[in-house]
Amino acid sequence: MITNKNRILTFGFIFISSLIFSQKIKKDTIKTNDLEEVVITGQYSRQSIKKSVFDVTVINSETIAQNAANNLADLLNQNLNIQIVSNANEGKSLVSLFGLDGQYFKIMQDGIPMVSEDGFGNNIDLTQINLDNVKQIEIVEGSMGVSYGENAVSGVINIITKTSSKKDWDINATIQEETAGNEYEWRNKGRHIQKVQIAHNINDNLYASVNITTDNFAGFLNDRKGKNYFLLDGKRGHEWLPKEQITTNGILSYNKQNFKIVYKAGFYRSLLNRYDKKVEERNNITTQEVDIIAPEDKDFVTNRMTHDVVLNTKIKNKINFNFYAAYQEQIKKVRRVIYDLHTRESDRGAYINYLFRKTYFSKATISHFTTNKAYDFELGLEYKVEDGFGSAVASVFSTRDVNEKLSNFDAFVSGEYAVNDNLKFRPGLRYSIQSKFKNQLQYSLSSSYLLKHNFELRSVIGSSYRTPSFDELFTYFVDSNHNVTGNTNLKPEKSFSIFTHLKKTSYFKNGKLSNKLKIGFVNVNDKIDLAVIATEPFLAYRYLNVDTFKSINYSLENVFQYRQLKMQLNGTLLGIAQHLNNTKADDYLYALLFNSNIAYQFKKINTNFVVSYKYNGEQFGYLLDTNDNYIKNKLDSYSWIDASLKTSFLKKKLEATIGVRNLSNVTRVQSSYTESGGTHNVNTGSILLGYGRSYFIKLKYNLTN
Repeated sequence: MITNKNRILTFGFIFISSLIFSQKIKKDTIKTNDLEEVVITGQYSRQSIKKSVFDVTVINSETIAQNAANNLADLLNQNLNIQIVSNANEGKSLVSLFGLDGQYFKIMQDGIPMVSEDGFGNNIDLTQINLDNVKQIEIVEGSMGVSYGENAVSGVINIITKTSSKKDWDINATIQEETAGNEYEWRNKGRHIQKVQIAHNINDNLYASVNITTDNFAGFLNDRKGKNYFLLDGKRGHEWLPKEQITTNGILSYNKQNFKIVYKAGFYRSLLNRYDKKVEERNNITTQEVDIIAPEDKDFVTNRMTHDVVLNTKIKNKINFNFYAAYQEQIKKVRRVIYDLHTRESDRGAYINYLFRKTYFSKATISHFTTNKAYDFELGLEYKVEDGFGSAVASVFSTRDVNEKLSNFDAFVSGEYAVNDNLKFRPGLRYSIQSKFKNQLQYSLSSSYLLKHNFELRSVIGSSYRTPSFDELFTYFVDSNHNVTGNTNLKPEKSFSIFTHLKKTSYFKNGKLSNKLKIGFVNVNDKIDLAVIATEPFLAYRYLNVDTFKSINYSLENVFQYRQLKMQLNGTLLGIAQHLNNTKADDYLYALLFNSNIAYQFKKINTNFVVSYKYNGEQFGYLLDTNDNYIKNKLDSYSWIDASLKTSFLKKKLEATIGVRNLSNVTRVQSSYTESGGTHNVNTGSILLGYGRSYFIKLKYNLTN
């Protein structure tokens, strides 16, 4: 086991070594022709990443294609600080950053939060976010509450879509086949993906595109026996549930001089099959035989519809005006299925609404009021309505239907002052008028300093808040064995964070070396958790604002580029401390994370090769046992390796990508305690993280190259 002292010493040694190495490299005087990356997230307008006041991580379309990533879960699994938390029983993959789950992290598309079953912009199932027609993905770590409102506590992801093309027509079709561990059959096992994209420049100003993707995951059996297994030994069904998805997106963009308007429409549908492992024998009065029945199978259907409008223009050719409007809804339905394993016939009930979210969103900002280059301001207004419904029919938590509406109206302002060409400050305030909670005030102070010798220093100090979820507010789960209720008197969690980034870039002939040290601290007060409110005549729980949470992280990121070679070596030391339900458990528990990436481009044969490695060290946390005592839990370390090779033929009309995911063959990781069955039961065991080593091949044909 690595001690905290050794972790810190190891981490410090890597950082000092990288800085020493970077100092030995002299800057090349030859002017390069590389274009600077342009970012949008957190900016008043599009600008180079070097001039950004925030530290923005960019994942471009080439990286997405190289990894054959079809959804956000595929792509982010190798990110250093982002943890992907998969739930095989619900077919979901959620995000965790700095020890905080997806409720604290905001996901947007072109600046508009994305709707989910559990929220608006947060707690989104990453497998539902398709990456077709994506130009780049921008990630900002740390509080972004002033810019993007509630729930942007640990950071934001902004997915930037393509709204133009250099080609008159862009038509392509893609097919991808992937194993699920060692399981694969055409259509019946593994993962099967098909895509079609059509884009066209109608004229010099008008652009349109349509994308359709089907993603059929046939599930993962492992030691389970599938849908038609009839023995009464608990082995029926799948370890990872089968899931079929279809995603359709359309874009219409008009761009002329200083005026641009984009309309986007999207539809998503998924079918998740849950085959119960329990099988029953029933006497059939009609046939006088014993039927074998699976009485608790369920089909879950999710539908999502989105309509987004983004307008960018200039008033009097000077003042930037941006307007965002969206209507989005997502509904989850469930039906009960009684399956006869003798006749292979199903008795299906009617679909009933299970979870429903309907959101209205609008936002307007204006900036660049003055021609003085030293000053800039941004004023903004934002209005959001979230209409939510939860049914008692299938909910884990509720035994009565809930239909509630939440809204807020926000006003925010920030100003940017450039002391000189190298030093910038940006203070900001946001005031939110809430329909359900007390009004909220958020603040931030960001700065960037371009020092000598290509050093860049950035810092963000700010506050943010998280609003309680529908489950936390309106849960009602009371029967003979349970008593768990929500709390409509909950207040938003409040957080404070500090993030500082020091970056050094060293240039040399045909290459460069980049070193970045990041230090972050997050403190969350009034954190919501289930608390015991009664012990007699039986245990009763309610959601209360009772916890505190702190995390501190030290990250070092190193990127080396030389000609066609690019290598990365990154590490994070993450410490988490909590004060849970008035139980003292607030010592920092540390985990060590590493990731590395090697990419090489063979230009002569149009081929790219990438290997990615991620190490997740031992992680510690707390679980509540049956006696309502917090028990320290340890999750063993594990490694995750992906590799891929991408090439092209026929004058780049045909692209082929082959690769392997989870080369280290991770399935389950040992945990000292795991949740088991009841609301607060724990047991020793393991946690399901993956379905083993999987291979894929992807073929893309470009009709218009």
